[in-house]
Amino acid sequence: MDTVVNALNADATGKAQAAGKEPDGDVAMEEQPGVDSNQAIAETTKSFAGMLTELEKKVRSLYPYLLDDEMYLTSNAWVLDSGCEHGLTSEMARFVRKGANTQYMFTFAQGSKHSNTHLGTIKLYLHGPLGIRPFLFENIALVPNATSNILSEFWLRRGGYQILGSPTGEYKFVLFKNELVFVANAINGAYYIQNKTLHERQLLCNAVKQEPCKLLAHLNDKRFERTLQEWHVKLGHLNKDAVIAMLSANLVAGMPKLPASGLRKIPFFCTTCAEMKKRRMSYRNAKGSRDKHPISTIHMDTNGPIKTMGVYGSCGKIKYFLSIIDDNTSWRWTYVLRNKKEVFKKVEELLLQLEREGKFTIRRIRSDGGTEFVNAAFKSFCKSKGIVFQTSNAYSPEENGAAERDHQSKLDRVRCALKDAGMAHKWWPEALMYMTYVQNRTSMARLGNKTPYEMVYGTPPNVSKLPVWGSVCFAHIPVALRKDKKLSARAVKRRFLGMSEETKGYRLWDMYNNKHIQSRDVLFDTTNIATLVQRAFGGTDEALTIESAARELPAAEEADALATESTGAVGAGEPEKGSTSAVGAEEPAQTSNPAVGVKKRRQILGLSVLPAMLEHNVAQDILEHKVPTPRSLKDALSGPYREQWKQALELEYDSLIENGTWRLVRLPPGRKALPCHWVLVVKYNADGTVERFKARLVAQGNHQEFGVDCDEVYAPVARFESLRLVLAIGTILDCHIHQMDVHTAFLNGTMDGEQKIYMRQPHGFAKRGHEHLVCELQKSIYGLKQAPRIWYRVLHTFLTSMGFARCHKEFCIYVQKVGEEWIIVVVYVDDLTIMSRDMRLINRLKAELSNRFKMKDLGDIHYILKMEVHRNRDQRVMMISQRKYIAELITKYKLGECAPVMTPQVPGLVLEPETKLSAEQIAAQPFDFRGIVGSLQYLVRGTRPDIANAVRELSKFLSCYNRTHWDAARRVLKYLKGTSTYGLFLDGKTRDVTYEVYTDASFACQSKERKSVTGYVIQMAGASVSWCSSKQGGVSLSTAEAELIALSEGAKESEWLWHLLGEMGFPQKVPVQVWCDSNAAISIVKTPGNHKANKHIEIRYLFTRDLVELGRLKIAYCSTTEMTADILTKALPTKQFLKLREKLGVRELKLSPST
Repeated sequence: MDTVVNALNADATGKAQAAGKEPDGDVAMEEQPGVDSNQAIAETTKSFAGMLTELEKKVRSLYPYLLDDEMYLTSNAWVLDSGCEHGLTSEMARFVRKGANTQYMFTFAQGSKHSNTHLGTIKLYLHGPLGIRPFLFENIALVPNATSNILSEFWLRRGGYQILGSPTGEYKFVLFKNELVFVANAINGAYYIQNKTLHERQLLCNAVKQEPCKLLAHLNDKRFERTLQEWHVKLGHLNKDAVIAMLSANLVAGMPKLPASGLRKIPFFCTTCAEMKKRRMSYRNAKGSRDKHPISTIHMDTNGPIKTMGVYGSCGKIKYFLSIIDDNTSWRWTYVLRNKKEVFKKVEELLLQLEREGKFTIRRIRSDGGTEFVNAAFKSFCKSKGIVFQTSNAYSPEENGAAERDHQSKLDRVRCALKDAGMAHKWWPEALMYMTYVQNRTSMARLGNKTPYEMVYGTPPNVSKLPVWGSVCFAHIPVALRKDKKLSARAVKRRFLGMSEETKGYRLWDMYNNKHIQSRDVLFDTTNIATLVQRAFGGTDEALTIESAARELPAAEEADALATESTGAVGAGEPEKGSTSAVGAEEPAQTSNPAVGVKKRRQILGLSVLPAMLEHNVAQDILEHKVPTPRSLKDALSGPYREQWKQALELEYDSLIENGTWRLVRLPPGRKALPCHWVLVVKYNADGTVERFKARLVAQGNHQEFGVDCDEVYAPVARFESLRLVLAIGTILDCHIHQMDVHTAFLNGTMDGEQKIYMRQPHGFAKRGHEHLVCELQKSIYGLKQAPRIWYRVLHTFLTSMGFARCHKEFCIYVQKVGEEWIIVVVYVDDLTIMSRDMRLINRLKAELSNRFKMKDLGDIHYILKMEVHRNRDQRVMMISQRKYIAELITKYKLGECAPVMTPQVPGLVLEPETKLSAEQIAAQPFDFRGIVGSLQYLVRGTRPDIANAVRELSKFLSCYNRTHWDAARRVLKYLKGTSTYGLFLDGKTRDVTYEVYTDASFACQSKERKSVTGYVIQMAGASVSWCSSKQGGVSLSTAEAELIALSEGAKESEWLWHLLGEMGFPQKVPVQVWCDSNAAISIVKTPGNHKANKHIEIRYLFTRDLVELGRLKIAYCSTTEMTADILTKALPTKQFLKLREKLGVRELKLSPST
């Protein structure tokens, strides 16, 4: 350990001294003359990262408890922050010495500012390799309103500490004099260290004189052991490896995260499993291919008769059960039966319900040759539904192995549950149904460690409130049933049997009156759960003790939180009143954020000077954590921001009613009412502060059918090129550029002339006494497929009625001439960008818009489509960047501690395609290659043409990638990390609304296809407004031909821009200058000849010649070293890349805003 730390420190010190800097643990990598910068950076980074990796391995092996997430998230946790100049706390008791009275102002997340009362020294007891040791930290500010405790990296380094980030970004190692003293763990985007309480310190001090690290490891292992045992029992005695996978990899919500390495070392022997799970040799046969479609091929089989008659509610004596399992997702349905004659009825009910929902279609059924399946009624039903019915051969149950194995797995769990709970065997149907519920929420290796629930619904289930079957609980007694409303007990003891299929609650057994009841207001006895775990792992057969002190029942709001989200274990339960689900009873609320659960980034707010005080800024996500997006309406109304969400919901609903969005009617026969759901998002400003909580009621348009309730659905939106063009013109002419947002824009469109559409009443706002009615939509509510088109039609009609003319080359740009002045509107759905030199025209339009629609005036343009706009009108310059978006990607893909690189690509590196991956293989990949490439593509569309070639190259491998491609994508992000403050720099000093074009091609650079790459750039106001990097469609026979094709592509974009500028009132009076670095290509355009060499070239590529003859283009030669478009066609050496990046207009933000 010391060797690794010393070597690491020596290497860092040496490199820092070589760079002429103090050795502070951060290595500065600078390009040296005569040395290839890429190579130098790569070698330095490789050696540095290698030693950090070795350090992390040593810590993992010797001190795994230091890397445990769970131990950090307590009230005693401190955050190690690189963005705060001073440490701070709100607890006076921490201070051991008072310092200076210097005051500072700290800016919090939502703009609030609080000053400190004084500075001082605090003492913390931190957990390190040598146990718990006291540390003194100076220059800590006492801020009474602080909600977190902060340690400043700046002051730690000044005090002689070294701070090294792990290669994965998950930890920061803090060293003092080459000794590892403590570790900071990354949780929710912040780095936490743990201050130990007096009780915890006494626990260690009073222990027998052992080595501290061994004692701590022993205590930690005991806690791990208890957690592993408890979840093994909760999950129906799931095998150890599967439980470890779920605990260590965050596969489901609600489980603590523990390191797998520590869990695997724990001795594990469950006596219940050893006694109740029989072992047998497996039947091995050739593996058949799995169905690629969810809920399409199902396996089914019956089991029984079971000797012990079972009980399940009022179903009578249960002898059999039917198991159904989906081939693709492994989702399971279980039905308990009195006899085999009920099989057909249950299967028919399931298939009909799936058909009604329309989500899934059963195409194939597989079973054995039992008479319950092979009969005329069953075959006739399958034939009428177009279902292929397949049976196994006689005496070959292994051919229906999926259902057979499911029987074994269920019964193993049932036996264990009955034994643990000490309940009679007659309860096996109840245990069986609950084990099916648990199985659907248990991860499986063949699903890529996902659960069947996630495969069906797309989001991991929440198992935080998962009860143990048979455990003791206390059910609330309604006031009407109490004998004495004042003094009678408010709860009665029950046993938990499972999830209710009829109501949103639990199935319970009243052991005193021997009857089943259902209740949602239930409190579980956790001490009794511990007894169940002890029974399973202690091997004792003593009777289960169910006596326990009654606890106070929760209030109604707390009871909602205690109840699970489900209303049934399997089959045709009802998730909520008015909706059904045949796949399962727990259907997650849909949200607009698929990235739920991903660590949020930490944002540093801008710095400014205040009178008499220096204002220090604190990372917003530390003091006031970024507001999490709720996963459901229930989560929103039970969380810490319930009032804000309630207000947002009421605001949206009132707006819907005010706009006359629907009228309540009876659903006509033969029509279906569309479901709807609430989408909840938090809107942020450009600096990361919260703008508002927003709720949106959305109809689920995916249930619409073309020709029935929708027809034409296309609606145009402005191109990014158009928006950049308008901003460039505004910079050149020093125009006023303002933004407006249309509130609930889609509700301004009426359904007149459209098909009638019916929707269910919104959840939480159903009209009392009229719950059976549905909404006949009068307005084009969000979510409908035709809503964007209807809204665009309304806005178009309004603007044209005011005298605006729509541009034919860009349907989302409207222009109006008023005397010598003009006004331009760019439309992107409900975001309007308004530009004019005359502010009076803008104000007039704003007033007219506000009279017609409900508008929000955003003032001068600052933030649009995730692009930040910084402007200085005094200097006539504008900067468009995506800093915030890049920072989110860096945090999402855990590259916060990685060293930046100078270029997005390595020259000469050739990426080869992997064997094409199936959908299942892509889902099982440990890295999100498609996600990272999609995010990079958005950056290319917005403000970063410098990564266009790299992203184009990566995009070729979206279905055939491996680790090499993933590393190449990460390199692009590392480049962006070092250039996150870069963007398009528009300089309006030219005063002319003209543009020029650069075109280039890289001949036969595609290794296998030998196709060439086209690149072009169109520049205005000194920056790029349109660009392209694309593979050519055919194989070129020469460099000249490849360059000619590139010329043609650039000319087509130029022609579009030429016409658009003319429509906007800026006609090009001189030919557009086009630059090309191939004299041969220029010759083909200017002097048609050499028929033998050029006769095969397609006519469309000679389009450029016509434009030259018409006087619209003027082509000239440009040397390759000065060819701006060269950066779009190949990976360049560092020096040339940086030169051409500057010519693209991509520069660092170095201007102060001025309007």
